[in-house]
Amino acid sequence: MLELISKIFSQKNMNRAFSQFGNMSIKWFFIITFIGLLIMAFVILIRIKVLNKSVEPINILAGACQIIYLAIMLQLTWFCRESGSRIGIKLQPFKDLMGQESDFHWLMIAYAILNVALFVPYGVAISLYSWILEEKVYMKIIWTILIGFLTSLIIEVVQLITETGYFEIEDIICNVFGGVIGVCLFIPFNEIIKKAALKKNKNSE
Repeated sequence: MLELISKIFSQKNMNRAFSQFGNMSIKWFFIITFIGLLIMAFVILIRIKVLNKSVEPINILAGACQIIYLAIMLQLTWFCRESGSRIGIKLQPFKDLMGQESDFHWLMIAYAILNVALFVPYGVAISLYSWILEEKVYMKIIWTILIGFLTSLIIEVVQLITETGYFEIEDIICNVFGGVIGVCLFIPFNEIIKKAALKKNKNSE
């Protein structure tokens, strides 16, 4: 097992895998985040002033977390890549992961794992919304799958159009799986917080 891990996460593989995500730009990160927060503020204003509906603080927090992390994801998968650098469509998932042992084989496994890890925090951010917090476990997972799928699909389509990345079914599957891991990690954490709050309320009565 240790030998397998060392092959997948070797320094060479990690350097090559991370290079596929592009380089971060602080400037673009702040621009994307600022635009996203402005849109969120406008939506909140419309909801309060026009629709006369309240907005729960947890939903504002969830929205802000989602926007910030989306800014990071867009940086890694789109804005920091040169147009025309990656052209193509790969509709057969995990083909490269099933090949014979080689540097390329281990690189593809490392890349798949990174694609899963990329969406784990996103799954946590989705879980913060009050309308998802109140759902049953299986509905939380379903919502995460739907939102994660749509987000990943949009990223893949934009990459295809701008030629900044390959359109890969494998990436969408890995991203969605990462989002599900995120919500599954969040569920027990949220239950601990709820129990602690309930215990605190009982003690204060």
